[in-house]
Formats: sequence, structure tokens, C-alpha cells
Amino acid sequence: MFIALINEQVSVLTLMSQFKKPTSLLVFLSALSTATFQQIDEVKRKDFKAPPNHLQTLIDGIPLMSWYNYEAGDVVRDAMKEFYDAVFFYGNKVLKLDKPLDTAWFEAYKNLFSAHYNFVVSRNDSITKWTGTGDAASAEKAFKSGVVATFASATVTVTPTTAPEEAKKAPVTVKKAPVQKAVVKENKNNRWNVENYSEGAQATFSGDEVNKDTTFSLFGNKDSSFTIDGKCKSILLEGCKKVKIYVDSVVSEVSIMNCSAIELRGKTQMKTVTVENSSEVKIHLTNATRDCTVTTICCRSVFVNAPKIGTDGTSAEEADWVKVGVPEIYLSNIKGDEMVTKAAEIID
Repeated sequence: MFIALINEQVSVLTLMSQFKKPTSLLVFLSALSTATFQQIDEVKRKDFKAPPNHLQTLIDGIPLMSWYNYEAGDVVRDAMKEFYDAVFFYGNKVLKLDKPLDTAWFEAYKNLFSAHYNFVVSRNDSITKWTGTGDAASAEKAFKSGVVATFASATVTVTPTTAPEEAKKAPVTVKKAPVQKAVVKENKNNRWNVENYSEGAQATFSGDEVNKDTTFSLFGNKDSSFTIDGKCKSILLEGCKKVKIYVDSVVSEVSIMNCSAIELRGKTQMKTVTVENSSEVKIHLTNATRDCTVTTICCRSVFVNAPKIGTDGTSAEEADWVKVGVPEIYLSNIKGDEMVTKAAEIID
């Protein structure tokens, strides 16, 4: 399964060397990662004999395969380090079983994702750059049709590698500062594409820029904030870090994928928020959006903040607010003929 993911990396690198970067989101590159997660998650939910710590360890390694969603340099390096460290949370639980087969299993898996990690971070200044000359609009079709996927049939041999800490000690050459990506803010067919905002940049959308059929796609933004004043159809954030977004009204949903340190505020209408492969997400609700449904998939440190019943939501006192952490661990038992699942812990 993970060998297939590693092999697909050859196709991704080949695609990037043959085509210009698509202006659309790179969701199509994550199809196999998403399918792998869903397959493991289904086993975890349905096969009661399957070892939960082993399966979660596999799941926590999947985000390492999505390095292409991040900017070159510190951004991709920091994201990879965060994902790398996350694997050891449940991996150490496997090691604590102190059984030879379990230990050998984790060591083999660690060699696999460590080799991938070191491959990416040792090339962090260049690996996420698209260097090809092919038409960007054709990249997705070529990838899906297998034009470049045939390169992934090559066998990948994984050998033990040095730990990231040791890799950092290796001699390095002086490199040029990474080129700042151009800021993108464009509306095509009532869809706003917003990319590469950073260093405290802000953007506000209002008036004729927003209507009930308008969708927003925010990609690769960091240290920035956005305000959407008016009713829109949906909002997607992907590959963003340290971003604040203020939303007036959303008809469909807000989706947060492969992000970290996100602060979302929903004012008058926000029925659904979906968070996937992300960490440190804070969702602030009002009395009007208090019934929002939050769905989390493979996430850490997701918090929901809402005014207590009977308050108007304008108080600055902590006592007037409810802050709830979304549980990350669940216990499931068969009660009668039904499966009953409950949270095993609450995040403080």
C-alpha cells in the first residue's frame, strides 16, 4: 500500500518536470493518498481484530506524501517535520508493546517514511517547483490518463536512512533565497482563486464580488487574513498556514485541507465545516452559527469556541464562552446488536 504511494511519487516528480504548474488546486495528485486513508480507516472501523495503534501510525504517515502542496524552502520543510514527528505518537505505542514482530514492523515502516522525508527536505528549496514546459491545463488530464503514471511502475528500494536530526548536521552549500511566489487574486466563472498571500497581507471581498453562487479557493497562503462579507456558496483552504478567515454567510460548507494554525470565524450562516489532514484549527461561532457541524478527518488540535447559551456573544469574559476540543481518540463497543462509539478523551 505505502510502496504504491512511494512509487506514485515518481509520477508526481515526472509530471512536475514535464508541465507548468496548473493554476487550479492540486487535489488530483492526492487521489491515491485519500483512497489509502479511506481504506485504512475503514479497516480500523470495521475490523475489530486489526491493531488500532498500527493502523493509526500508517494514517499519520500519509500527509508526508503531500509535500507538493507547500511552498519551497522553510514552508515545505516545516510541514514535513511536523508530519514526520506525528508518526511517532502512535508508533511509540507500537514499540511499547515490546514484541519482536511489532518492533520490526515499525522499524521497517520508519525506514520507509524516513527515507521519503529525507529525500524531500534535502531538496526543500527546489522540489516543489514545476520546471516543465508543457501546457499547465493538460497536466491533470495527463496524470489521470496514465501518461506519466507509467513511470511509477519502477521498483523503489528503501534502505535505512539517517534520522532527520543527523541529516541536519550534513555539510550544506550556500543557497540563494527562494523566489517569492506571485500573489494571485482572480475571479474566473464566479470562483475566486487566492494564492500566496503572506507577511501579514489582508484581502476583503464584498459587494458585487460576493453572491450566493460564488466559491472561494485559498491555496498556499500564510501569515495572512481574509474577510468575506456577504453570502457565498463555499470556501476551500488548502496548504495554508497561520491564516485567519472571517466569513459572513456560507450556503454550502467550509473545507480545510492540509493546513495548520487556521482561525475561522463564522458570523451569520455556516452550517458545515470539514477539516482534513490539518492541525491547530480554531473555529469561532456566534449564536447564529452555533449549530454548525464540524467534521474532522485525520486531524489534531481542532477547537470550537461558541458563546454560552443565554449570552449575546459579544462578551470578552472567558466565562461567557464555551471552548471545546474535538476528540481525537474513540472507544467502540458492541451493545446488543449495535456498535456504540464514544470519545475516549477530551482535549483541554
